[in-house]
Amino acid sequence: MKISKKIKTLSTIGLLSVGLVGCSNTQMAATGLALAGTMAAIGAYNWVSNPDAETALDESPTKVFQGVQDTISKNSSYHISSTTVGEKQSQVVAQINNKEVKIVVENIGNNESKIYIKDGRGKDQAQILMQKIIKDIK
Repeated sequence: MKISKKIKTLSTIGLLSVGLVGCSNTQMAATGLALAGTMAAIGAYNWVSNPDAETALDESPTKVFQGVQDTISKNSSYHISSTTVGEKQSQVVAQINNKEVKIVVENIGNNESKIYIKDGRGKDQAQILMQKIIKDIK
């Protein structure tokens, strides 16, 4: 996330917290939970700025994300923990050998996509997984 986005987010949170002064405890608790959920969602993709592997593809995000899921599903060593599908980004989180592997497919426009992988086993394994995904998409 860029610095300007972080500053905007923090300033928005600051303004919201100032507005909470006149609220009841219940309203403050509900707003706090909503803010915590928003911050968790923002933090979920922070690792994308420093992935173990990344590449851009001249394929639709839907096709690329399906290829990611197919590649993970074909390998019985992986266990998919969660899948999040969004308009701009979709993510698969899988487990292998007690390590977490996160894969994000981003829509970069013009029917093109970008894949980011963060592999708890290391950059080499992330590159190998990336090659398998690309092979399955083509």
